[in-house]
Amino acid sequence: MRELIQLDVKGHRLWGTFHPPATGTRRSVGVLFLNPGHVPRSGHGGLSVLAAERLSARGFPCFRVDLPGLGDSDGTLPETTSELYQLVCKGGFVEVASAVREELQRRYGLEGMLMGGLCGAATTALYLADREPEGVRGLFMFEPEFYLSEQEAAAVGGE
Repeated sequence: MRELIQLDVKGHRLWGTFHPPATGTRRSVGVLFLNPGHVPRSGHGGLSVLAAERLSARGFPCFRVDLPGLGDSDGTLPETTSELYQLVCKGGFVEVASAVREELQRRYGLEGMLMGGLCGAATTALYLADREPEGVRGLFMFEPEFYLSEQEAAAVGGE
């Protein structure tokens, strides 16, 4: 069973999905899947959905949340995919992801979160874990991406 959730954080109304844990097996740490790049919270080929379903069956409260401008959540994004990747790689979603984590922990009485996902979700989760190790209990990262602009690459000796 899944439930639609609404989160109002940092001036954004975000939409997500809650996968309640199986009866009698609730764990004190939740699992938060963020958007992989510009893909909705379901993930590529439903990867986030499948993983959340399987983890919730093992007692983990699981959440899939669309960050601002992605999926069902309102917000403004850069015009090009390249600019979106630059935003993610510079930690552009970390503040709102932090607020999402805090609100979900408060609302569902959790001690912490495992966070991550594919591509941009992994990148955002890594930045957040470095900043807030007490709340982010672990990471799952599939193909984290870090892109440099041509100017940034030239400044560090890349081509």
